[in-house]
Amino acid sequence: MGTKRKVFLIIICFSVLLMLIMTLSQHATVNVSAQSSITWHTASQEAMQIATAQNKSVMIFFYSDNCPWCTKQKATFSDVRVIEKSKNFVPLKGSGMLAEQYHIRGIPVIVFTNSQGSEIYRITGYRDADTLLKELQRAIEPFNQPQAAQSQSPGFHMVTVMAALFVCWHWCRRRHVKR
Repeated sequence: MGTKRKVFLIIICFSVLLMLIMTLSQHATVNVSAQSSITWHTASQEAMQIATAQNKSVMIFFYSDNCPWCTKQKATFSDVRVIEKSKNFVPLKGSGMLAEQYHIRGIPVIVFTNSQGSEIYRITGYRDADTLLKELQRAIEPFNQPQAAQSQSPGFHMVTVMAALFVCWHWCRRRHVKR
């Protein structure tokens, strides 16, 4: 087997290995701990501190135990998909003082705020699980605008692989090919 052929095989093996590593690293974020329900905070100050520390927005749920739509909304929060999506927020049960602050006139209402307490999104009324999932996604988008731009570059890994291939090819060519 010629030197050029060996170099070519090395480059191919290296690139396949690099692509495999890149692909596996993208899918390595497996959630081991499955939550069976949303853990709601009751103290707004504590929730805001957690939101600041974790760089998340706060999801405040305003409800009443006597409200039939609120009871249905609570049941929606037990959907596994909703529980998973709610991990993007710091969940907080709304109180009377918060209701005044956010001008709550009817229930159920879910208000999303940044860590300073400024409202960024609001859901008024009952939502089934599918609709609530879409609304939760909409609530995530305004808060994570800068990070969304970073995660929307699926070709970045392929560009990295191609650059590594070029460097390897160039190195092998200069080192093993006689002129």
